[in-house]
Amino acid sequence: MTLARDAAEEQALAHFDRVLGGRGPMAVIEEVGPVSLLQYVDAELGASHFVTLGYGRTGAEVVNPSELVITVRPKQEDDGLTLLRYAVQIAPQMSEITFGSSLVSEHRLVPELGVHGLMFDASPWTDQLDLVLSEDETAIELAVLTLLPMTEADVEFLRERGIEEFDHAVEQTAADVFDLHRTGSL
Repeated sequence: MTLARDAAEEQALAHFDRVLGGRGPMAVIEEVGPVSLLQYVDAELGASHFVTLGYGRTGAEVVNPSELVITVRPKQEDDGLTLLRYAVQIAPQMSEITFGSSLVSEHRLVPELGVHGLMFDASPWTDQLDLVLSEDETAIELAVLTLLPMTEADVEFLRERGIEEFDHAVEQTAADVFDLHRTGSL
C-alpha cells in the first residue's frame, strides 16, 4: 500500500523521474514508517538508485525539504536497501542533516560490508540531482542528499581532514563509491 503524497513529495517524484532516467520507478519497494522507498534501475550507469519519498515525515532535522538517494552496483540492492532503511530510521536522532552531515558507527552498519558510515552529500555523478530551486531561484524547494558509503579508512580520513578534503577526494579518486564491497579509502 502506498501512502498518500503531499505536493512536495509529488515534486520530488517528478524530479527523480526526470533525473534518474524518466522511466519512473520500478515500484514502491516498501514503506519504512511514513517513508516510501522506490527503486530506479540505471542501465547506463550500471547501478540501481533507491530513493525516499516522505523523508520529511520522519522528524529528521533537515535544513531544507529533503529526500535521500543511495546508488549501488548490481547484486548489491539488498545491502543498499538495508543502508537506506538504517538512514531513515536513525535520522530523527541526528542533530541536523544537510550536505556534509555524516552518520558514523564504530562497527559495520551491515556486518557483511566494510561500511562504517554514511555521508549525506551531493551526487558524485550528476549535479542535476542535488537541488530543485524555486522559479525565482531564491529558495531551495528540495535537496536530494546522496548517501555515500564510507569504509573505516574513509571515516578516519573525514575525521582527520574534514568534509572539504573528503569531497575533493571523492571527486578525484578512482574508487567506485557505488560499490558497497570496496574496502579501501577514497
